Amino acid sequence: MSLKTIDDDAWSSQLSLELQHQTASYACSSLEKSFLYKALGTTLASCQDVAHVKSQLQKSLKSTDYMNTSEREHVVTILAFSAKGHLDLTLGTLEDFGAAMSKVQVSGIVGRLQDYHQGKRARTHRALIQAYSRIAVHAPRTELLPRVEHDITRKVLQYYMTSCQVLGINIVNKDPDLKLTLIQSVTEISRAIQDADDSQSFQFTSKEELLGYMLDFMKEEPMDSLASPVRLRAMLAIKHLSKVKPSLKPDESRNILDDCLKCLLPLPAVQQLREEGETSQDSVQIQALHELSMQALGELMRGLLEEDPTENWFMEMFHLLEPWIFSDKEWEKDRALQASSQLLVAYRDTVYCRLQEPLEQFGFLLGLLAPYTCASLSTSRLWAAECIVCLLQLQDQSRTMEAAEEELRGLREELKASSPEAVLTSSCQMAKVIGKYLPSIQALDFVGTIMDGMLSASPTCATAAGRWFHSILRENGDALLDEVPDILGTIFIRMPTMQERSMRSFLLEGVGILAVFHLEAVITSLLAKPLPMDSDTSELWRALGRDDFSTCHILQLLMEKIQHPAGTEGSSSEGTAALGPLAATCASLEMLTTIRSSPVLRELLPELLCVLLAQVGRTVGQDMPMPTASIRRRQLQKGQARTVGNPCRLSMETLACAIAKGLGDKVAAELCEAGTWPLLESPQTHHEGVCQLARALLLLEIITPQFIGEVLQWTSSTTENLRVTGTAFISQLVCDPVIEDQKLLKAAVYILHQRARDPNNLVQQMAARGLGNIMYGAPEQLKKHQKAVMETLFQASFVPTRAEITEEGMRALTRVFKHLGTDAGPLVQDVVMHIRPFFNHDNDGLRAVAFSLFGALAGCVKRRQAFYKRQVRQSLGTLLLHLEDPNPQVAKECRTTLGLCCPYLGLRRVQAALAFHIQGSEQGKQEQLLRDMCRHLAKEKPALLEDLCQAAQRHYMSPWPEIRMAAVKFTGILMEYAVPRSAGRIKVVHLLSSLQALEQDTSQEVQTMATRVSETIFKSLWGRTLQEERNHGRTLPHITSLLCFGCLKPRSI
Repeated sequence: MSLKTIDDDAWSSQLSLELQHQTASYACSSLEKSFLYKALGTTLASCQDVAHVKSQLQKSLKSTDYMNTSEREHVVTILAFSAKGHLDLTLGTLEDFGAAMSKVQVSGIVGRLQDYHQGKRARTHRALIQAYSRIAVHAPRTELLPRVEHDITRKVLQYYMTSCQVLGINIVNKDPDLKLTLIQSVTEISRAIQDADDSQSFQFTSKEELLGYMLDFMKEEPMDSLASPVRLRAMLAIKHLSKVKPSLKPDESRNILDDCLKCLLPLPAVQQLREEGETSQDSVQIQALHELSMQALGELMRGLLEEDPTENWFMEMFHLLEPWIFSDKEWEKDRALQASSQLLVAYRDTVYCRLQEPLEQFGFLLGLLAPYTCASLSTSRLWAAECIVCLLQLQDQSRTMEAAEEELRGLREELKASSPEAVLTSSCQMAKVIGKYLPSIQALDFVGTIMDGMLSASPTCATAAGRWFHSILRENGDALLDEVPDILGTIFIRMPTMQERSMRSFLLEGVGILAVFHLEAVITSLLAKPLPMDSDTSELWRALGRDDFSTCHILQLLMEKIQHPAGTEGSSSEGTAALGPLAATCASLEMLTTIRSSPVLRELLPELLCVLLAQVGRTVGQDMPMPTASIRRRQLQKGQARTVGNPCRLSMETLACAIAKGLGDKVAAELCEAGTWPLLESPQTHHEGVCQLARALLLLEIITPQFIGEVLQWTSSTTENLRVTGTAFISQLVCDPVIEDQKLLKAAVYILHQRARDPNNLVQQMAARGLGNIMYGAPEQLKKHQKAVMETLFQASFVPTRAEITEEGMRALTRVFKHLGTDAGPLVQDVVMHIRPFFNHDNDGLRAVAFSLFGALAGCVKRRQAFYKRQVRQSLGTLLLHLEDPNPQVAKECRTTLGLCCPYLGLRRVQAALAFHIQGSEQGKQEQLLRDMCRHLAKEKPALLEDLCQAAQRHYMSPWPEIRMAAVKFTGILMEYAVPRSAGRIKVVHLLSSLQALEQDTSQEVQTMATRVSETIFKSLWGRTLQEERNHGRTLPHITSLLCFGCLKPRSI
């Protein structure tokens, strides 16, 4: 061999010819031949003889059998490698070949159809498409970008479009090989652009069009089979294409990923796809395609994340996976969980490794994925566990987590168990491990998401969600103080949608777990719920009552909030109940319903009853406070519709429940039968209800010194209602010896004196009652305070004020006078003088108590009998007439008083007659009583008959027809026994005139009786006397004067 140096061009040309010659010696598909073609392309790239290179390229293009796959690949190889040294020449040669081929005409329609169906033209185009993209891959990095758009990509699309035409008409491409060729070409061009110099400033205008083709190819794939790699290749192509400028917009990236998910995840289960394969090889191929497709999806997500390496975009991608994770089809869920794992790994490798910042959505993702550690498919469980391990890796690396990660991986292996119980146990262990690494600020995100998992269609997953919920709360409870309101709000929102008993119990137990760590915060949050409570809020409160002792502890906290509300909770507008104490009262009712043992509550009961009674007092007559803004928007379930509440009734129900639980249902039933609760609720009768309740509690010996001390303080409250409650309670308290035993009588008496001057009428009334009741609880002490008590009661009784106060004062005076007897003191005379005007008062109660007090004074006049005797005689007519009072109670009191007063008449026969008749209760004895009395008076005291006649006439104008009737009848009886006297006080003419006026009375009975009495008088001695006076000429002026006198109405009674 000659050692003479040869010209390089000649050597390269000669080498290329030799290599071309050698290719014929090997089989098309052999590795040797492939090597020779690569060597040939490399040689042509280094050859400087452009003409030679062009001729060789043209020769290769023309001589290739395009129906042979290997030969197509070989010519593509030559073109690609030669482009390294002759890019423009190679592209030009390729363009000339394509132009020449397009000019070749196939004669006739049949021939053209045969050419299309035989595929020669399509295969040639496919080879040209491959050649252009391969040229882009091997082109010099500095020369590619100016040519890639027009000279390469446009040509690729041109040949693809031409391949989709028959007889000049565009058709739908159903050739998977052509699709795969374009997909491969797009992939190679995209990668070549990325590798080119200055690629970041290059704007690839064909990007959008190429993306459209890739997405269309995926969408055109059948959704019931997985027979070709189009899906996975297209996703890989999109991955590379997405990295080329211009960058995708967020919406474009989102839509691309969404389309890819919709084309892959809904495919039938792998087992079903494999069963559709005709051979075992088909089955294996389908399995491999599925695995590769999922890997391609992972690569695509990684590529999209690399273009926008932020947590926000990562979460947007994850949200696209969520519907598939929630799918009812297990295979779709399984693929979504695998994709989730791939996405998390991609985030870890692309975003976290660069920023080293913990994932802010850790809690949300953990809550989303955790329930699926108990999914029915073992692969799904493993993917979910893999996600959780990856989440742990995305947390703060300043904490040592190697041991936790190792433990999680061990538990992941245990999830392969076939026993659901074993799987659930392992899942709960995972919750305990990773719960320690959950930031407290993300606990709310976790809770909200895990509750969605509790609504899972899978019972096992739902149970796992509930267990995870509890485990996380237990592991992080100490750090969740600031999150308590929001966590409870989330639970509250979910309750209407979670009606299944076992799932609902998870929510309620979760509240109990929170309360173990932060009871005060839980109570405060629950108290913020709207009033009246709906059934969900009530259930949350009852969930706190784990046992009687914890319930009592919570009741103590609630009592504190009722008594001493924080901030503005205790304030309210006029006429409106304070929201804070009312909410605590309603909560107390729910807690009381959970009490199982009365002895446990008994120690707390006095304080509880005191607090609740004060709340009842504050809210009586009040309106509900304005509702607070609800934190949940929902439709109330049937039976949960809220009604306008009554604050006093709500408070009273709590008080009634406390009594039933602490003192027994029998006591509560007795109070109910006595009508205590309706009395307590009404502002008009509240004081009477308090008195009834006080009497019952005193009998049960439940009142403690602390209770009494609190009640005494109520009387000085700025709240009128509470002063009424306190004073009413004290008015009954002084009835019991307990007030003296506990050395509190002096304070109580002082308060009653003060309240007797209270601006509130009910307070004054109750103060008067209390002063009168001292004789029951401390009769010996009454004399010590006699003067002050008597003066206060006198003021209450006779200083102009409301009838209720006057009645209460006189009733109290009656009790005091009865007790003191002759030791009553000088006030008796003043009382007697003031009491008589009330005998004819239009108020039944005042009339009754006036008669009762007048009778009680009969035992107090030892030193003033003459005075009292005159008062009895002056009142005798009224007392006799009111035996016929229309009110039976007044008539009864009048009869009793008449019996007490008759000894003071000083007339033995009259006294005996009165005593005899008053002992009977039949109304039929009334007339006989009057006749017997008049008969005796006519003999013993005729002048008194005349006084009684005048008294009877004064009652002709009484507002009650019964009294007018009795007065007329009494007049008739009197006139039968009275004898005309020259100095007598009976004026017959005036009497007859008055009777004549009564003949026009509104009552028919009165009219009849008046006529009858007038006729009787005319026929009696009085008639003859009247006739004699007329005969003596005195009648006219005398009658005229009497008629004038008769026109004057009797003085007001």
